[in-house]
Amino acid sequence: EGPRRFTQIEHSCAGISPRTLAERLRWLEGEEIVVRRSYAESPPRVEYELTDKGAALLPLINEMRRFGHEWLGCGVHDHP
Repeated sequence: EGPRRFTQIEHSCAGISPRTLAERLRWLEGEEIVVRRSYAESPPRVEYELTDKGAALLPLINEMRRFGHEWLGCGVHDHP
């Protein structure tokens, strides 16, 4: 979905602490799954975006999400 600011990612990950999110983003950056871009603005702006390597993971993540909805009882696809 394109670049995201830290606060946008934080809001989409309900319940994650800012410290944990920052650690995870640093790890993902180190693994070249996301790229961090800083902009010399006032106030400073930082955005994170998936790399090609990160985008290649999307089909796997989407399948894991589908599996979770179908089999782990979140109510989206209840089984009889």
